Amino acid sequence: MLLVQRLREIQDHHGYLPDDSLRQLSKDTDIPLPKIQEVISFFAHFRPEWDKPKKVEVHVCRDMACHLKGAPKVMQELKKIERENHDSVHVDGVSCLGRCDRAPCLYISRHPDPNVDHKHESHTLDPAEQEAIAKEHKNPYAEGDRRGVFHEWVYAGRKPEDYAKILKTALAGEEVPIPDWDFTYKFHTNEWQIDPYPTADERYGAVRGIVKDLPNPAPFVAARPPKDVPEKEKRKWEEKFYADRNPWLQKLKESELLGMGGAGMQAYAKWNAVWREERDEKYIVCNGDESEPGTFKDRELLLRTPHLVIEGVIIAGLMTNATRGFIFIRHEYTEQIKAVRAAIEVAKEMGACGTKIFGSNRNFNVEVFVSPGGYICGEQTALIEAMEDHRAQPRNRPPELMTNGLRDRPTVVNNVETLAWTPRIMMSGGQWYQNAADGDFVGRRLISISGDLAKPGIFEVKVSDTLQKVIQYAGDCTGTLKAVCTSGPSGGILPILVTIASQFTSRLSAAIAGIDDPDGQQLLIKMVRYGLRDPENPRMAMDLPNDVAACLEKLIEIEKGGKRLLFDIRKLPLDLNQFKALGKLLGVGMGKDADMMIGSSMGKSAGMMLGAGIVVYSREGAPSMLDHALNHTEFYRNESCGKCVPCRLGSQKLVEIGVDLLKRTAEGTLSKQNKPGPNGKEQPGLLQQASLISDMSLAMVMTSICSLGQVAPNPLMTVLQYFQHELKPVD
Repeated sequence: MLLVQRLREIQDHHGYLPDDSLRQLSKDTDIPLPKIQEVISFFAHFRPEWDKPKKVEVHVCRDMACHLKGAPKVMQELKKIERENHDSVHVDGVSCLGRCDRAPCLYISRHPDPNVDHKHESHTLDPAEQEAIAKEHKNPYAEGDRRGVFHEWVYAGRKPEDYAKILKTALAGEEVPIPDWDFTYKFHTNEWQIDPYPTADERYGAVRGIVKDLPNPAPFVAARPPKDVPEKEKRKWEEKFYADRNPWLQKLKESELLGMGGAGMQAYAKWNAVWREERDEKYIVCNGDESEPGTFKDRELLLRTPHLVIEGVIIAGLMTNATRGFIFIRHEYTEQIKAVRAAIEVAKEMGACGTKIFGSNRNFNVEVFVSPGGYICGEQTALIEAMEDHRAQPRNRPPELMTNGLRDRPTVVNNVETLAWTPRIMMSGGQWYQNAADGDFVGRRLISISGDLAKPGIFEVKVSDTLQKVIQYAGDCTGTLKAVCTSGPSGGILPILVTIASQFTSRLSAAIAGIDDPDGQQLLIKMVRYGLRDPENPRMAMDLPNDVAACLEKLIEIEKGGKRLLFDIRKLPLDLNQFKALGKLLGVGMGKDADMMIGSSMGKSAGMMLGAGIVVYSREGAPSMLDHALNHTEFYRNESCGKCVPCRLGSQKLVEIGVDLLKRTAEGTLSKQNKPGPNGKEQPGLLQQASLISDMSLAMVMTSICSLGQVAPNPLMTVLQYFQHELKPVD
């Protein structure tokens, strides 16, 4: 962990990485210079001496919501200024900056002249000057000098001409406008229940309770039921034994809290596995590398409620007998980094963190680890590689991180929100969280939602709430609702009314047969009935029987009649497992028409997904969904770490196909079948391109180590499945 953080310090000081500093770093750390260069070359954020920054640098967010809200126009305006001042300014695109609710956005830096002064002045201001700047900006985490040097200041939600004016002001060396700080921005939201503490003095109450009950570590001891315990009672005996030994961990088990990072694994499973490992060192890592386009909930949790995240890390450490905790935060979240560090110091002063926690014999320290940058760092094994001063490339598993994680020691890696919920669960009980949703659903969660909405923001919802409800929280679509991405770009682009793929009743019958519990079967049929629509009257729900068998029989009859049904995805609950299951039933990613040949990857496509970031598209704002699918595919191409050849080459080939389809659609020369082109060379038709995407998807899903390569084909696949009519093939 020494190398990456030292490199950041050097770059923050100079604005780049001088060769002399790297040689000195190699000497001080005994790390060979080629090893240092290997790490530098992987992370785009690091700037070697041969690539010194120009006086002013601008990076425009180019992904999803920003692309929808005018990033291409912003880039066009700023590129004009770059051409006129090519020696002094550099303008480039950058992957999602996490300000999707204020799109479009960018960050800008004004560096000292590298040929005159190697000191990055914003880091040489004395405390009094820093305090004055913070007061001026009404932000305790502000840093920089509006009249001099500043680093990665974010401006968001402005017009292209406003960004052009800011750039010209920065180039002239004049006072730039106050940045659009996260701290001073009032984001759209609703009432949250995640924080159990009415006042600051009551914080860390869960930690107090744990160390009071367990003032000494409770090491794992294997349960050995007495011989007189009947065989059928042994399981209950063992569960009670472990619950008595680690009662607070039992609360987490009762809550059924799922990981909020995407995979949906129960938090208890990870914690319990690490508790059972008896090793000299064990670690807790909070994954705050929130880089999925469309996702920004962790941004506000880290900034507004850092005490919850810190307490969650401490709770995990105490329950698993871990020795140290880390909060891994993306470097673009500068205010969040400062807020968490400040909150850690407060926790230490309160006695909730460090040695002898609240007077007990429990010790646990927490610190911030600043990410060297890159979407791939959000993958938990790549994150660990970055923390170990390696290239952030995902590991093959097994072994799992719970046994061989950071420094080859047992490690819990949880998302920011997962850990932030644990204080509430410990204070209110596992049953409170389990019953926090309606019906058979479990818990609450935070959702980021942006795009063509009146009030894009972050909303705490019941898992039983529907997609429609969270869209309503955001003030509804500002135009005619057209499409939605329910998991950033990962789940593809879906129309509001999904045309169900053929053989729907066969998949539904198999799903029902696979559920042993009659209540579970009834829940599935209820969700299907709730969302089904008749193509002849799509605004009305279909009149179907409540009974499972009768409903299935009716649907089989309809399907035999040749009618293709619709499903309103706004009616889906915000439960990620139900989302995945229903996506398979609907045939998302499997192809609508046999002649589209997308079915060859059936069962291998990632299909419909629910993440923490939802982006909404209107007909007026997004006339071409292919344009947005290409934008999403370019994101994956740009962020592929390159370790898996099918992902590295496949993502580039997908971009090339998308560019070709978009170009020929605009020209009106796209055909369904292969045809000779203007130069006599055969041009692939839409069907052949779709077939190629399908085959590539199968290869990428089967061979990619992490999910990036597995989901990269989804944007193009779903557009070809549901928005083929927009491509207007000429034959």
